Amino acid sequence: MRRAASANYSTRMFVDSGKQSGVALIQVLLITTIISLLAIRFTDTARNQLDIASKFEDRIRAQLLARSAINELIFIELSDNVQSVRATGKQEADLQSYEGRINYWGETFAWGENISITVQDLNGLAPQRYPDHPIWRELLLNLGLASEDVDRYLGEFTDIQDPDVRSWRFGDIEPGKTSAGKP
Repeated sequence: MRRAASANYSTRMFVDSGKQSGVALIQVLLITTIISLLAIRFTDTARNQLDIASKFEDRIRAQLLARSAINELIFIELSDNVQSVRATGKQEADLQSYEGRINYWGETFAWGENISITVQDLNGLAPQRYPDHPIWRELLLNLGLASEDVDRYLGEFTDIQDPDVRSWRFGDIEPGKTSAGKP
């Protein structure tokens, strides 16, 4: 009887191990799929990180080029004689030759490779916040306005900006509308 029981037990064990090997195969396939998905996600993340690093490097290079161009422009403005000791690209950069390209009226001009600069000379502009600035009178007279018209224009311009109700004309109050009919 012992022999029959042990034969029955070994048969049962053989049958059970066959069921377990099928489950084990499914488990292995499931784990392999999960690991593959994780590997794909890690690869995608690595690619994104490389792209971010590349864009960050490009941004830093652009900022450095812009800062260098601004510093070169300031250096040229402050120096009488400039001799370059570095090379850009295939030819030596001659900063003195850039001096002829500079304009001071706000138009963009080329400065080196892929660099454009805009310079505005604020000394030549009429300040809107200060209508009493002497450049306003000179500008309006040069435009051909009569002296009385210049006084009226600048007086109204001052009245528009100041917080009080006193007019630019002594002893008068500010009107509700300008001479052009604007409130």
